[in-house]
Amino acid sequence: MTRMTRILALPARALPETRRSGRAGLWLLLILAGLGAVLYLQTMGGSGAGGTAGAGAAGLSESEPSPGQDASAGASAVEREPSTGGARGEFRGTPQEAPRTWTRAAPGTGRIRGELQVHGNAELGPWTLHLVPSLGMRGIEGATRRTLKFDAGVLKFELSDLPLAAFDLIPEAEGFNGRRVPVLLSPTRGEVAVVLGLFEAGSLGGRVVDTQRQPLTGLLIVLVPAMGTRRLELQTDALGGFLFPSVPDGDWTLHFGSEQLGVADPVPLTMEAPGRTLPTFEVPRMGRAEVLVRDARGNPLPDIRVRGFGPTGGLIDGRTDGEGRLWAHFLPLGRYTVRAAMPDVGRGITEFELEDLDAEAPIVRLELRP
Repeated sequence: MTRMTRILALPARALPETRRSGRAGLWLLLILAGLGAVLYLQTMGGSGAGGTAGAGAAGLSESEPSPGQDASAGASAVEREPSTGGARGEFRGTPQEAPRTWTRAAPGTGRIRGELQVHGNAELGPWTLHLVPSLGMRGIEGATRRTLKFDAGVLKFELSDLPLAAFDLIPEAEGFNGRRVPVLLSPTRGEVAVVLGLFEAGSLGGRVVDTQRQPLTGLLIVLVPAMGTRRLELQTDALGGFLFPSVPDGDWTLHFGSEQLGVADPVPLTMEAPGRTLPTFEVPRMGRAEVLVRDARGNPLPDIRVRGFGPTGGLIDGRTDGEGRLWAHFLPLGRYTVRAAMPDVGRGITEFELEDLDAEAPIVRLELRP
């Protein structure tokens, strides 16, 4: 009797038990197949680890050539990250390599020496060198800040006892643009020589007129940088023109009159050498006033600082002449408050109204009393 005949000859109640036996056998085969795959993968991983360990036992590394290898191959190797298997802060490779990154605090110190080159026709006066943590390279852990000042004519510099870290060197001088230069001090390069450059800054000019196209003479023009505290200011000439001869590159804001009480909206601008000429600016017509400062007996008071302000942007700030007189210019229409003081004489405050730009300038009398 064949096997199929025997199965068909079984009683009906025996068939479920046969099915259960077949399923159990299938699950057993799947489990054995999985265990075999795991053992195979472990065997392959072990052989790879053994190969690496063998290389380490032989004293070889990625950056160290084998005894039969040409030593020049290591010198021309690409820059590498710090080794993770050696001492803390240890670099693998040759001294010719200049790693771009250094992410660990390394022991030891380094030195930066260099020379400053001046580009342009302007004469270089005293200049300043800033050493700051680098903005463009990793490895600023432990980086410090230093500022060195040099007299005119001194072009060589040296910074010693620096931590091994990434720095930026920034030269700075009036009338020049300084370029930021990155420098990395590492255990494989503890001394670095650099060349810095100062480039002559450009000029910025323009002209200011009123709504009747009349030039505004003597108007205060203030140039304020977006970053930093250095302000540039001058007054317009007889034709309403102005010219800043040396403006460093960067973002600036141009003010007409004072920064707080300007006679027109400030103008943001970007400066870049060799310079630029701005279009003619037009501001509203403005008036003027004559301020006379006297003591309690009516005597004129020379060289007295007079200050005042109005609600629409006008500003009065100046000193009286030998006759105790101050001409206040560029005053929009409105009401003004004026004050002055002098030790041992007293103080004074008064108000006046500027109502008509075509009328004669009002005369304002300011008396100082104890």
